[in-house]
Amino acid sequence: MRIPLVIKRGLRDLLANSFLNLVTIITIAMATLIISVYVLFFINTRAFMDYWVGGLRMMVYLQPNTNHQQQTETAANISNILLVDKITFISKQEAMEIMKEQIQPDLLEGLQENPLPDAFEVSLYKYSENPTQFENIARQIRNMPLVAEVEYGQQWLNRFAELFSLFEVSGYALGGLLCMAVIFFVGNTIRLVIYNRREEIEIMRLVGASEGFIRMPLYVLSIFQGTIGGLVGMTGLITAFTLLSASVDAHFPSEIFKLRFINPLTFIKILIGSMVIGWLGCYLALRQFLKL
Repeated sequence: MRIPLVIKRGLRDLLANSFLNLVTIITIAMATLIISVYVLFFINTRAFMDYWVGGLRMMVYLQPNTNHQQQTETAANISNILLVDKITFISKQEAMEIMKEQIQPDLLEGLQENPLPDAFEVSLYKYSENPTQFENIARQIRNMPLVAEVEYGQQWLNRFAELFSLFEVSGYALGGLLCMAVIFFVGNTIRLVIYNRREEIEIMRLVGASEGFIRMPLYVLSIFQGTIGGLVGMTGLITAFTLLSASVDAHFPSEIFKLRFINPLTFIKILIGSMVIGWLGCYLALRQFLKL
């Protein structure tokens, strides 16, 4: 079978049922757009979380009355932990001065002595959206004899990670439902094309046409639907992203956070995915109605 002939017949079917094919293409485009928006959301949420977590510091509070030698030994033990980059000692006098700058000094006038402990501010080489990494390091530091407490905003980090996981699961579920809906629409389109060409198909079988000759134009039609729908959906994503990123850049400096777009490989995967879904809808319809 000549490839140009197959493509020509696929285009003929695309134009012959223009309204139905348009509805199918719009459905594929909307599904592609929604799935791409979720992918874009995950990419930027992960990037934002990496940026936010990268700015976190662990505060290690020491037991009262630790001397200089004990502080030095504790700092050395902390520095030996994997991923620990930098340790800054903050004396209780320095902590009190910082507190005075942050709140009204009049509120501290009644204090007879400084209640704040000596502390270390610990920075890490690497970071992860997985809170387990921070908790493992914090647990090692807490087990040191002269450490009273370790804080790093664990409650907020855990909540953010749980919320991200919830959106991720929701995205997979929604993506699956949308794929099923697209397969249904493509299948219905192919069924109607088969119904409109049922006499032609019977004649082709009578004159000895192979099943491949009959079904290939329908596969081409479904791939056209998936390709056009995917391109339309991704075009809508690019347009929306351009407008949104311009608004974000106007309100947030680029050195703080910059929206990221889908990388070219993911872009191609989404487009191929829309083509495969179109082909799958056609395949299921042919199995049911043509018994191929």
